[in-house]
Amino acid sequence: MIPDPPKFILLSVKRTLEFESSQLIVGPNPRRSKLYNDILVNLDVDVIPTERPFGRPQWLAIANALESISALAFLIMYTKDGYKAPPTAHRRFIHDTLPLVWKWLVFLHPDSAYFDEDELREATIRYGWTRYAVRAKDWVLVMIATYYNFMTRPTEGGPAILAMPDAASHIFNLWYSRMVRFRPDEPSDHPTAELLQALTNLLFKNIPLAIRLKEEVIYSKGEAAIRKIMRRLRDNLCMENPEFLELGNLVELLLGMAHAEDIRPLLRPMLWLAVPFMEMMHHPGAATFHMSYIVAGGLTDDSCIAFLTNGFSMLDRLSSQFRTVDDSIRIIRAGLLRPVFHYMQRYNVPDEKVCIATQACNYIIGPALHFRSGLKAVSEALDYDHLPRQVEGGSPGRDAWNTMCLLVEERLNWVEDFARQTLTLQHCHNASGNGKDSGDAHAVARIIARKPANEKIGHGTRPTATP
Repeated sequence: MIPDPPKFILLSVKRTLEFESSQLIVGPNPRRSKLYNDILVNLDVDVIPTERPFGRPQWLAIANALESISALAFLIMYTKDGYKAPPTAHRRFIHDTLPLVWKWLVFLHPDSAYFDEDELREATIRYGWTRYAVRAKDWVLVMIATYYNFMTRPTEGGPAILAMPDAASHIFNLWYSRMVRFRPDEPSDHPTAELLQALTNLLFKNIPLAIRLKEEVIYSKGEAAIRKIMRRLRDNLCMENPEFLELGNLVELLLGMAHAEDIRPLLRPMLWLAVPFMEMMHHPGAATFHMSYIVAGGLTDDSCIAFLTNGFSMLDRLSSQFRTVDDSIRIIRAGLLRPVFHYMQRYNVPDEKVCIATQACNYIIGPALHFRSGLKAVSEALDYDHLPRQVEGGSPGRDAWNTMCLLVEERLNWVEDFARQTLTLQHCHNASGNGKDSGDAHAVARIIARKPANEKIGHGTRPTATP
């Protein structure tokens, strides 16, 4: 018999977790914990309603299940890494309860025609369960998003979720159905952003999942879904106050899909969003934003580094979509040098393979330096943003910056010298009238073309620039 009124298990779990930070609240065998057993009782799948309309017993079962799922999410999150419970107990929490929770989550889907949150709210008022009646709007969505977000963070949580049938598609469809309802200028609500966070938690743990998810999205929703996600990213970049949890994870979702080569042509528009995304690190709201991204190179977790790293990852992973040197020039003129310089000044990364400044100078800016238009674009960008052409060395990023600026200055001087020589020789040709000096201009051009270029800058393999 399910107790009446509903048990407020979530409150009990939170109070227990907060009591004595160093104390284990559950022993190696969770079944000996009354708190844990209360959660299991409320998650009994045999009481999931199967026929409408729901009566008092059915609404009571639903209310208790919601409370227990929320409590379980906090229990899983705060007992990971041996904190508050030994690892064996933590694994038991996940593997014992997930099959039960999964069936409840399918039943409680906010878009389901079978379950209605407004009816639940009316039932809580009708039966005097006032503590439930005052819950905020989208209570069920908040609970589901919190559970998925907390469940996908622990090491054991991701594989356990993926073991459920169509779990990734289920989370994606739930998030996507919410995302398409927002206006272009309307930030996401936090629960919807949390669903997206849960999805990217899975993607970072499982590259094959990223490819599989891409296929499922394409097959179920078509290419229009990918374009809709990119439009949502662009809309976020244009907002005055975006939801940064959504903004950061939109990029991570698209980067996850970019693991599949055949989808990269669809993601080409992301090339033009990379710099605006990196520039968001200067937004006042970014100060409190910390993505789940694990920073490469041993750097401390920093919201700014997440913007810079993921922004450059767009360019790096979509390098095959650079068609001509004009693409590199377009990105340079959009302001690429600003985030590169900021990264170089703020972070000292000793490994050039993971140094954004080095990689950007070599593989994004470098190919453009073989062309006069590229040289001009870099020089104008340096002047426009008042960026120094030489900085104190000592790191791969700073050295790459100095080399790039020297190369720009040197090659621009070659171009100017060639132009002066050409004008002089042309004047001599016109003055002589016999054309005997006309070959000298071509000789000068051949000499300049043979001048050795810096071997470090502009000779990478990505992106490919064609004249």
